[in-house]
Amino acid sequence: MPIQNFQQSKKNTSEYVIQELNKWGITKIYRGFSFHSLIAEINGIESGSTILFRCELDALPIQEDNDFAHRSIKDGVSHKCGYDGHAATMFRFAQNLIFLTNYSK
Repeated sequence: MPIQNFQQSKKNTSEYVIQELNKWGITKIYRGFSFHSLIAEINGIESGSTILFRCELDALPIQEDNDFAHRSIKDGVSHKCGYDGHAATMFRFAQNLIFLTNYSK
């Protein structure tokens, strides 16, 4: 469900993300620097540079006028910029990093 930034339910989205990352063994999660933002740290097997990947989870205050099955069900709010896709992509990316790190050990 789309959630605009600064709303209390946005915290619920962040908590969901934390729970899922914890299930995969990601426990270095930093928060408190920008509303409900998160940083999850996944360490590789070699030392070196750090790379940061980010995604947005916010929705926009725009009425969804589409009629396809994956449209917003929340009146006046929608994912017009693909933020839900960003989140799904980053979840898969995190899973792949964990797999590659564990596979390479």
